[in-house]
Amino acid sequence: MSFDKNDRAAIAVLDQLMVAMKQKARLESAKDAEICDLKNGPLPTGPALVALDDKIDGVIDRHVEKLDQLDLVIEECWKLLEAWHDKNDVVLAKLKMESTSRRI
Repeated sequence: MSFDKNDRAAIAVLDQLMVAMKQKARLESAKDAEICDLKNGPLPTGPALVALDDKIDGVIDRHVEKLDQLDLVIEECWKLLEAWHDKNDVVLAKLKMESTSRRI
């Protein structure tokens, strides 16, 4: 099977999409683990509860920017793959029409 330039580009985008999705999953897992570690133990009350909430918010804030960047990469990859897919659907439809008209 041979791939043209556009196919190879789509494969590269798919690879990038997979890497970004794996990174996002790892980052979300790390964030969840940090939050879980903070929540282990007896539930504090009063000012200690506020401090715990602040620590949890800090963990979320540290991860949110990177997660947002990965979401943008993933979204852009999907758009590129959808455009490649739509283009190939049009090409395939034209080829099918041509082959049908040749048979008639």
